[in-house]
Amino acid sequence: MQRKLTTGALAAAMFTPILASGQATSELDAMKAELAAMRAELAQVKGGSTPQATADLQAATNAALEDARSRINYQTEELSAGHDGKFFLASPDGAFRLNFGFQSQVRYIANFRDEETAGEDDTLTGFQLRRTKFKFSGNIGDPKISYGVTISGNRNSNNAVFEAIKLGYKFDNGIKIEGGRFKAPFSFDELTSSSRQQTVERSFVNEQFTVGFTEGVMATFNPVDEAKVRVMINDGQGAGEGGNGDFNETPVDFGITARVDYVIGEDTKGGFAKDYTSWSGDDRNINIGGAFHYQADDDAEGTFTDDLTQFTADVLYNEAGISAFGAVYFADTGDDDLFGLQLQGGYTIDDKIEPFVRYEYVDFDDTENSLLTVGVNYFFKKHKAKFTVDGIFSFDELTSVSDGFGLEENAAGDDEQFALRAQFQLLF
Repeated sequence: MQRKLTTGALAAAMFTPILASGQATSELDAMKAELAAMRAELAQVKGGSTPQATADLQAATNAALEDARSRINYQTEELSAGHDGKFFLASPDGAFRLNFGFQSQVRYIANFRDEETAGEDDTLTGFQLRRTKFKFSGNIGDPKISYGVTISGNRNSNNAVFEAIKLGYKFDNGIKIEGGRFKAPFSFDELTSSSRQQTVERSFVNEQFTVGFTEGVMATFNPVDEAKVRVMINDGQGAGEGGNGDFNETPVDFGITARVDYVIGEDTKGGFAKDYTSWSGDDRNINIGGAFHYQADDDAEGTFTDDLTQFTADVLYNEAGISAFGAVYFADTGDDDLFGLQLQGGYTIDDKIEPFVRYEYVDFDDTENSLLTVGVNYFFKKHKAKFTVDGIFSFDELTSVSDGFGLEENAAGDDEQFALRAQFQLLF
């Protein structure tokens, strides 16, 4: 009798690792055959074995089977993947998700200046890879726990840098807290993605007033469905541009940026405006926004001579292919008062062709700049694949301008220049 019990125990011991290996479901049939043999053996030992020995053997067999089933169920869970507006990988329950994104802009620029003081014309032409970005976002462990990372190629050195890093948590009451490096919620033009611009490049006036990338913590909430409020405590204007500045390297003691958006329309389910373009099937939608930014100077660093306070207000109207936008800006630097104006509009024809125009004006207290941009978009697949060509004309002398506009600084006493810009964008 002892020999029979030992044989049964050996059978269970041999059977357990097979079950625990979590192989394909077809192995269950073999396992069932083994169980049948074990049950037959149990029947033989019932007459002479003690009740306790029989119960122990049965319990061991059941435990082995349950362990094998749990392992098989775990291994046969499928990873979800596809495209629902974004390419993604996700767990079946949605607790873990990874979104993939990519953006590339290839641009041609021809700049024409009449340098009267030098007695010659100055013409510059060439191509550039304006933007190349890889974007990753999603949630970890719970849809409430979010992350976002943007890796951008430096357009001069080709080195990859972390342009933006954002970690967030959304509470049950709808309030979302995010921290990291990202754009402060100030001007609409800056917050509109470079992939969704109507013109080849953002406005010159935005360049003068934007807070840009900075580092800090932001709270977002909706007091009502039609309103969105964002408040960010940060390291000040441009503190997140070009790298990881440590806490003791920023010239700003304290910075705060806040923006409120309110949407009015026949159908507000589409949410708040994310670009300027209106498609032919769009219902009427009016996005009204306002923001302020304040930062206190750190006297120890001495970079700023005074504190900075600035405001902006904007309105975007979209309906059935028609778009109209207006924004005003004001800044007090302590030394100067700055004023800016941006007017922009376009009309989309059959969701394929979109002519547009933009006028800008900046008053630097002692100098003024006016610029006019006219162009057209051709959409192969809306913003995902589009070709844009425009011309930007500067009426006044430019003493400082970023390289993204295709404009150059004028020689002292000269003014008026024109830049022709053509760009193809691919986005997913």
